[in-house]
Amino acid sequence: MSSKVVVTIFLLVFFALSSIAMIPMSPVKALGGTLTLSDAELILPEFAWEFDTGSSLTGKTDVPGPGVRFDLAGLGKAGVGDNFPVNALAGGTGTHNGDFTAYSKYSMLFVNLGSDPVSVALFMNTGWTDPPQDGTYDTFWSSNWVYLGVGQCAIVTLNFSSCGEAWNIADDPVPEWRHPSGSGGWLVRRLDQVSNIGFMVMGGSSASVLVSGTLTQLYIDPPVVNKTPGDVCTTFDVTATLENFANLAGFDIKVTWDGTMITCTGVGYITYLNALWGAGMWSVPIEESSVGSYRIVAVALATSASNLGASVLFKMTFHVDRSCNFPLSTPIHFDVAKLSDNAQPVPNPIYAVVTDGMYYMSAPSLQASRSIAKNLGKIFTTNITVHDVVNLYDFEFWLYYNTSLLDIWNPYVQLGPLLSGANIYINEWNDLSGYVHFAAKLTSPAPPVNGTGTIAIVTFKVTAASIWPDVDLQCTLDLNNTKLKTDGGIEILHYEVDGSYSYMPLIGDLTSDGTVDLDDLYVISAAFGSKPGDLNWNRIADLTRDNVVNVLDLRTAARHYGEDC
Repeated sequence: MSSKVVVTIFLLVFFALSSIAMIPMSPVKALGGTLTLSDAELILPEFAWEFDTGSSLTGKTDVPGPGVRFDLAGLGKAGVGDNFPVNALAGGTGTHNGDFTAYSKYSMLFVNLGSDPVSVALFMNTGWTDPPQDGTYDTFWSSNWVYLGVGQCAIVTLNFSSCGEAWNIADDPVPEWRHPSGSGGWLVRRLDQVSNIGFMVMGGSSASVLVSGTLTQLYIDPPVVNKTPGDVCTTFDVTATLENFANLAGFDIKVTWDGTMITCTGVGYITYLNALWGAGMWSVPIEESSVGSYRIVAVALATSASNLGASVLFKMTFHVDRSCNFPLSTPIHFDVAKLSDNAQPVPNPIYAVVTDGMYYMSAPSLQASRSIAKNLGKIFTTNITVHDVVNLYDFEFWLYYNTSLLDIWNPYVQLGPLLSGANIYINEWNDLSGYVHFAAKLTSPAPPVNGTGTIAIVTFKVTAASIWPDVDLQCTLDLNNTKLKTDGGIEILHYEVDGSYSYMPLIGDLTSDGTVDLDDLYVISAAFGSKPGDLNWNRIADLTRDNVVNVLDLRTAARHYGEDC
């Protein structure tokens, strides 16, 4: 093919690409059992305006490429659909073409082509009204509303296992199927009796939406990449992947990211474009890269590609450059995402829901665990855990606690499993005024500690308790002045996560021995009938806190009889 023809094709495709809209959104994978409406169904005369007062359908156009454009005026809210009986093109079978039990959900792609934001939703009615005057079987089901800014697109789904809203459902003939009108989360009933199907548009004035059953999606795969400090100087791959597309003949894609965290060391596309369009049947006239940015424009030469599954367009390899003393993250963002088909003489845009990827770098940290006690005098432990540490040789921490609730308890501090078998030199200071100070150092020839795990275990004893659940006994276990160091004495940047202690009373354990038994019932019996000021008054026996010890207190303890910590 001559270079002049190639340039002509490129210019035509690039012109079509220049007007394509996109919006980042979580990918919705098209699975078996998904109902979509074809252009042939949407363009039918009976697929028309149905409601509401004031709104109207002013135009409907079968645009080039997938989708039908609907123009509406007078919003409010407008419903457009194929009312009873639905056409066979909608995808139903059986009586009145109303059996849709083969599907698990109803999904459509919407593009806001208008000049104002809108919200869109899908709907259907189920249940024949038989006899005609009986409307109790007829239920209106809709998806959740989805907001679309100008130029944005989204896939909207009515999941038949959990609707967004249901109306005219409170009087359903089956009692178990009755729910408040306007509520959601319910199973869509009578899918073998679909009497109406369509979509709704809500906005402030006029609207123009493209509606398509082609659920094309462009996304980063894998969608999330998690790295730890130990992964610094390693590499990972992600792909730009296109799913459920027809007649793809070109694309212009620019990906951006935070170039201070990760560096793109290479992009591979030859193998993927050969698989997509055939060897020698494509060209890449534009390829640009800089710190934090990569752009590729690719066009097919006298061919196109379709795939109801997923095709990789290109693969990017990233180098992990750094970690930090706090978590880092960056989107792997589609700054430009334009797709084109192979229509003649001018290609049409292919609309797609576009999903960014995310990259996360964790940070080394030291964390005290959450601890819960249930009875007075209970001995419990709090774990001091390092996360994502690299080449740790020695550490030191202070752990502060509330002395009105807790005492430290022998053996005070023990080494955790992450240091099992290591040669350790320990310096330990314990002060009953409210803190534990602990320092430890690995001695040669011990290997460094890497990864995540418990390095120390602190033991406490409960010194204050309550028998009532509404008494809040809790405190923060504060980590302060923590130092994590390598063998050369270099401090490891990290952050600290405090722990907590809380007391959850064992209701009815009046003797605080960790068990609700006959001894506790005896305490209540001895104080039975008493009020504050009486000789046999015992405050702890008043479990209901109504200033009298009676059968309600006995019943409360009896309900928990036999429970222990």
